[in-house]
Amino acid sequence: MKKFLKNVVVLGVLAAGGYCVYKFVMRLKQTIKLDKSLPLFLKNTIGEQPAIQINLQFRSLTIILKFSAETLARETDIEQFVREYIEDFYPVLSQMSLTVRLEEKPEEKELNLEPEETEEPQETHEPDEVEESETEESDS
Repeated sequence: MKKFLKNVVVLGVLAAGGYCVYKFVMRLKQTIKLDKSLPLFLKNTIGEQPAIQINLQFRSLTIILKFSAETLARETDIEQFVREYIEDFYPVLSQMSLTVRLEEKPEEKELNLEPEETEEPQETHEPDEVEESETEESDS
């Protein structure tokens, strides 16, 4: 009888562990899909594609969206758009503790591709190369 109860307990623990792993894998798959589709959704609804960072923890999901200052001033309900999108298309993720943070995207610095004027390069002396044809003729 003790052996039977031990087997039932071990089986129950394995089943519970397997279920938790299954739920986490499903959340992970949904998060990967969300990472690909959310920027396109926001580009279509708002007009700007944000820089996005998604952090998945065991029971919480944090989404950091970086928009330009103009977009943040113009659109006030971006967070609501994101929450509704997740509830509609990713119900597995909507059950988690969801945090959406909006941040201002730092301005990109323009790259100066023109070479700067510097001092003239100094000439370097390379050793003279030995002609290979002379050494090959002497070997024959």
